[in-house]
Amino acid sequence: MVKLPDASKIRIAAGKQESKTRKIRNFSKILPPKDFYNTIELPHMPEQKGGSMLLGIIAGFVVHLLLGGTIPVIGDLIAGFVAGYIAKGIGRGAFAGFLAGALGGIILAIILPLLLIPLSKLFPFIAPFLGYIQAGAAILAIAFTIKGALIGLFGGIIGGAISARR
Repeated sequence: MVKLPDASKIRIAAGKQESKTRKIRNFSKILPPKDFYNTIELPHMPEQKGGSMLLGIIAGFVVHLLLGGTIPVIGDLIAGFVAGYIAKGIGRGAFAGFLAGALGGIILAIILPLLLIPLSKLFPFIAPFLGYIQAGAAILAIAFTIKGALIGLFGGIIGGAISARR
């Protein structure tokens, strides 16, 4: 059988605690006790060693869209550099630069054949050859995708190495 404590002892203990808190000017109502944080076990959260991978890919993709066509090789390199610098780290930078370069080419490979359909309405003599022209445009866009992705990879390695040293 379990013995319950006497109610008068509980009141006395509570009264002693109240007198201690009044001496501390009632800060104990606002602040937790000193051992509060030592008794709570928080889950282990690993520190993020690098930057934001998604932000690096998106920023590199935008730079690739802006500079990839105007400055053919250097624009891809700069886009990969930006993606790698934001992602922080050589491996993460290389991956971010590769994806930033590849995304622009993949979107180009999808849009370019679709833009040729209205062109066949303007020039009806190319309508029988439209399938071949679309396939050639898609293959050309895929070749540019591979070029942009590989140059972006090297730019990502350079940007990741520079950001890892900072």
